Amino acid sequence: MRQSTSWYLFDHTILYPSISLLPAHLPYTLAQRATLRVLDAIHTIEGLNGILRDSRFINSPYSNERDPAALDQTKKTLRGLLEQMKSSAERLTFEGVFLGIEPFRQRDKSSPAEMEEKSILNIDEL
Repeated sequence: MRQSTSWYLFDHTILYPSISLLPAHLPYTLAQRATLRVLDAIHTIEGLNGILRDSRFINSPYSNERDPAALDQTKKTLRGLLEQMKSSAERLTFEGVFLGIEPFRQRDKSSPAEMEEKSILNIDEL
């Protein structure tokens, strides 16, 4: 069910996070697209951290209703998650894991009919 109006300052950002749609229209490989999805996840966590640091959140009328211990724990956990994601993303690669048509064409000298067969990948091959 979609709300017609916002009842809280940040509900739209939390309910409908943004991701980059431009890469869908660019000639990226599956491996590059997977990396972009990881970056989208990092940006989502950064956005949540941003909400918790925003003066409108900190000074909102709901401030006195929040559990300070839970808020501190949430901030700490999000910071740790973000650090871990960034650190892991530096070492993460999808090259050689998610394959597409190009790697087959570059190293295989099959006939056009055989290449057509190989160009159709199903989810189990990924």
